[in-house]
Amino acid sequence: MNTFRNKIIDRRIPRNILLQFQKLATTASVNSSSEIQVPIRKERGPTDILEALETTISRDPTAADYKFIDDPFLIPTSLSKKRMYSLARESGKKAAMWILQEHADLLKSDLSQPLVQAFLPVNQYKTKEQVSEQILNDLIKQARIADVLHVYQLLEGEVTKETKQAILEMLCFYNSNTELIPEELPEERSYQPEAEVFKNTWNNNPEVEKLFGELKADKATAAAAYNALICGTAKYYKVDRAWQLYNECLDTNIPLAIHSYNSMLHLVPLLKDNNEDRKIMIQTILQNMVKNGIKPNIGTLNAALKSASLLQTQGIAKDLTQSLLAEFKSIGVEPCLASYYYVLLTFCRENGSVSNVLPEILDELEKREELIMQDPADKNFFVQAMEVASKHLHDLAVGDRLHKLLLTKKNYKFIGGRLKESVYYRNYLQLILTSETIDEFMKVYNFLVPHIYIPEPAVMRDIIEMLELNESEKAIEILPQFLSQIVQFDMLDRHQIMKLTFKLMTRHCTPPLGSPLHQQYANMAWTLWTHIQEVNQKRMQRTMWPASIYGDVAVLLIRGNEFEKMLEVLNFLVKSLDAVVGSIYPNRLQEIFAACLDRGHVPGALLTVEYACEFGMVDAELMAKTIDKQLPLSPAQKHQLLSLVGSKTFESKATSEQ
Repeated sequence: MNTFRNKIIDRRIPRNILLQFQKLATTASVNSSSEIQVPIRKERGPTDILEALETTISRDPTAADYKFIDDPFLIPTSLSKKRMYSLARESGKKAAMWILQEHADLLKSDLSQPLVQAFLPVNQYKTKEQVSEQILNDLIKQARIADVLHVYQLLEGEVTKETKQAILEMLCFYNSNTELIPEELPEERSYQPEAEVFKNTWNNNPEVEKLFGELKADKATAAAAYNALICGTAKYYKVDRAWQLYNECLDTNIPLAIHSYNSMLHLVPLLKDNNEDRKIMIQTILQNMVKNGIKPNIGTLNAALKSASLLQTQGIAKDLTQSLLAEFKSIGVEPCLASYYYVLLTFCRENGSVSNVLPEILDELEKREELIMQDPADKNFFVQAMEVASKHLHDLAVGDRLHKLLLTKKNYKFIGGRLKESVYYRNYLQLILTSETIDEFMKVYNFLVPHIYIPEPAVMRDIIEMLELNESEKAIEILPQFLSQIVQFDMLDRHQIMKLTFKLMTRHCTPPLGSPLHQQYANMAWTLWTHIQEVNQKRMQRTMWPASIYGDVAVLLIRGNEFEKMLEVLNFLVKSLDAVVGSIYPNRLQEIFAACLDRGHVPGALLTVEYACEFGMVDAELMAKTIDKQLPLSPAQKHQLLSLVGSKTFESKATSEQ
């Protein structure tokens, strides 16, 4: 069977490239005979020394992230707190930026040495005399859209066509959005959702249409104006307008730039519904590029692969993808991470056949000295590849190779934002969890958690389920760590996690008598109980918890010698039936009943009988007889017992006493 790599056809080196190689070889031979010139001084960049120092420092996984204060009481310990702390830090930056903008008159002195332009107050322009075309061009370079439009209006449009073209390109690129997230706020940008939405989000700005109308009327600027508007409307999915402009250029022989062709390739899935029609359109656009003398680049390859990955029929998508890779390789365009990301989307679909394309991709990437960012979608590769290794291939060896590649040199910059980083480590830990022993898993887990990664509830649930499958001795050894982390990571509200955890503590991970773990389990039970009560006090409507969890809480409190606390839980179970889902297990009720008998606690024993009668448990009458036989009852308590189980239960005894 031919592999994915074998299907990418190798071609001979073109003659023009061979001629260039020969020229380089001749130049090298001439230079080799000349004297070596040693420079007096080697020029260094402003950060070269810092980069050299950085290479001497290894990553400490036990240290907090640089943006958090290195204090155990101030380091966030949950996903929500990490996000809140990160954005809170940047809110301070935003406050400083607001003060700089609104109260510039209070900041007269230089704010930095040497002077940093970003620290200077923003100039306020009110009259035409205060502005010039040079100021306008400076604002365009800074992408200050609102100020650009304001200054352009002050100048009354009396600027060169080159400047008008720059304004048009800026408005098209940013979709006339005047509220951009500044580059100085990387955390806010990293927490922005990055899921692509295929819907029209184009802002119909009259200024864009006015500029476009002026520029397209001039032959010297028409092509640039068309290209700018095509790229802008395509980027924000105003599909009909982009398609109209594209065809208008083809019909009137207006030259299109490479970016315009690439933008149209992105729109193919929205222009055609049928798989064959989409395939034909991709090929037609590529043929138009060749016809007009436009050489495709990596953006062209990625746009075509993206559209191919969206074909519904996997067979057609695979064939088209292989054909594209072969053709582009023949013209010297090598795939980047984004290209391989789209290949994974095509070959490793959820309902498709298993494909081993990822190991072959890793073979190619491991040969490269350094991975270079060439496309915004490059940051999608690692997270998608780890998902393929975990859920599609279930191959830990592939996952380890991928993770090693991520940690090589500066490749970690391809991890994407904070959300993608969490998804990546979630899939990696789940892969290790299902492939390795518990000891090997804990080595990786302790290296990553909590400062690099905080597990999501789904991962914690899988870990608890895994502990149940291991021997009880090993689970008892590890469980206390996860008990503290469940509290630390704010997972007490997760019903499924708590249900599995308390099941472990009461059944599978039961320590021997006298073990200090009983007290630790009781503390965990009381922590959950107090948390539920505190949450219910703050909410208008109570949170409904399964009764089985309350039963486990009561049993763990008994085993930890916290009988009085158990009575509080038992009283709640009996008196607040409408706030609980279902009933506790009969064996749990029997353990509670036995504890009440051992301590001679009549009110507690009566509560257990009342609960058993409420849910029609068969042991209710036997429990009542045991109480009557073993515990001294007052007349009121005996009357209460009779009212619960009925007089027939004690009919024979009552007759003898008369």
